[in-house]
Formats: sequence, structure tokens, C-alpha cells
Amino acid sequence: MRENYCWSQSICDLDVRVKVGPEVTSRNQVKVTIGAEHLKVELLDLATKVWSTPVDDALHSRVKLDESIWTLVPGDHVLERQALLVDNLAFQVNLEKAQELWWDRLLASETPINVRAIDPTKPFEDLDPEAQAKIQELTYNQMLKRAGRKTPKEEKMESLLRDAWDKEGSPFKGQPFDPSIVSSCDGF
Repeated sequence: MRENYCWSQSICDLDVRVKVGPEVTSRNQVKVTIGAEHLKVELLDLATKVWSTPVDDALHSRVKLDESIWTLVPGDHVLERQALLVDNLAFQVNLEKAQELWWDRLLASETPINVRAIDPTKPFEDLDPEAQAKIQELTYNQMLKRAGRKTPKEEKMESLLRDAWDKEGSPFKGQPFDPSIVSSCDGF
């Protein structure tokens, strides 16, 4: 927690909560400037007609401008996070990282944190379809092996071997089918 804000992150996006006092009651009292490499939040106190700037600094890394949004619910704080508009938070800004990597700080002026202490897991739903399919395949294959059954790849290899076993020119022609006498390399 910094003096005026706190932040958190996932591999894809950032959450920042900026303190907003009860004097901020309208979006006209908030100016948010999101640049690819800069974040500035200004708040207007109507009683004093003075703008305060709780956040104005270079971001640690680039963000996607077209994926950044903000909204205000008076009297609480600023929050950066995608798709959390249903939460009853005061002020929300969503910043999506340009690259999927862990940031060791939100703003350039901050003291770095230890990113190795971050839980690097990524929800299955956030993976691309190819990665999801590969994980499902590996999980299915592991289940088959535990049950003492062959994986689809092993079944295909055995079928190819059985078809070629007694063909003309095969060193196994005339012998009973016994795949255990053949060494195979994974990937063939």
C-alpha cells in the first residue's frame, strides 16, 4: 500500500486502487490520462476547486490503450482491472499489459518488489485454445496410463507396426506379432 494507492496484478492485467474522498461525487471531478507508458489520475475537490494528483508517473512497462477503461462510484477508491465493473468499488480503471509478464513495480518511481514471490499460476480459462487442448490431451493420456491402457499415440504406433509386421521386406516376416522386441523412438 502506497500513500495514495495500492496495486495488484495477474499475468495479463493490473489492479490499482487510488484513494478517493467523499468530496468526489461525479465523474466530472476525475481526470484519468492513460498512456501506453504513463498513468495520471487527477481529482477535483469542489469545495476548494483544487485538483489533486494522487498518481502521475511512468508505468513500469507498456499497456494496451484500447483495452483500458475506467469508471467511478463515488466515495471509495480507484481500481484498475478488467471486467470488474459489477463490484461496488468507487473508481475503476482497467489496464491490460502489452506483454504477459510479471511487473516488479507499477510505476517507475516505486521500489521494486520480488516477483519470484508471486504465484505464477495462470487460470486454465486464460490459456489459449492450443494450450488448453494440449493440457487436456496430457491429462487424458495420464488417466489412460494409470488405468493400464494405451494412449491414442501408442495405439496408432502399434497399428502401424502390426500393418508392417508381416509385409514383404520386414525383418519380422513370418514371426508372431510381438511389439516388445522393437525399440521405438517417441515421435515416430
